[in-house]
Amino acid sequence: MAYGMTIRRSDGKFFASPDFTPFNLVQVIDYTIPGSVKSTIYIQTTVPNFQSSSVFWRYISTTGGMMMQIVAGANGYKQLKIDYAQGNGGNAFAVRFYIFGGYVAYNPPFGLSFWRGGVMVYAGNCLPLTCEYVPWTTGANTQGVPMAVMPGFHSAVAGPGVPGSGGSQQFILLSWAGSPTGVSQGTWWDGLNTGGLVYPDQSRGIIAIRTAIYDQYYIQSLGY
Repeated sequence: MAYGMTIRRSDGKFFASPDFTPFNLVQVIDYTIPGSVKSTIYIQTTVPNFQSSSVFWRYISTTGGMMMQIVAGANGYKQLKIDYAQGNGGNAFAVRFYIFGGYVAYNPPFGLSFWRGGVMVYAGNCLPLTCEYVPWTTGANTQGVPMAVMPGFHSAVAGPGVPGSGGSQQFILLSWAGSPTGVSQGTWWDGLNTGGLVYPDQSRGIIAIRTAIYDQYYIQSLGY
């Protein structure tokens, strides 16, 4: 660039300048999911519909699974849309959502910041998205650190015919789940299959984040 200031990482690679805003943490939401969700739940965010965004989630204590996505909202701000969820043993479970966007969500009263055309494009309190691909291996929670995952399908498990149910099968659909100890899998649908369901192969891995730094600094970063 021909003007201004650049930030480079310790390995010398370009990181940020007044022309570029990396994906940053823009909101953290703690929410308790009912034990079993068979109808859609919407959770409001502060992310404008026109902003690019991504979401990661993990359960906080009690295990559970869900299938969800981030969608445009009628009020001009995106929503988290949960279609199905299942807590372990049918119990409610607390989750944390980490939402990232390509903009600066909070204007700090002090510190380093970059502006262009009256818009802040980066600030020293930003927490950029750092993610990794986690391949699935036998056993869960092998990372040993808190992690959150992008929403995604893990696998399907089908049992033998259920007596008295007309030959239908018991089936369980599993989603990826972040947890306090790594990447896991969580049941998000458990029911009877009377035919027509296609069982996809088990997925090989998921995109995840290590949440320790976000959990420690999100209050300061977002001005909560």
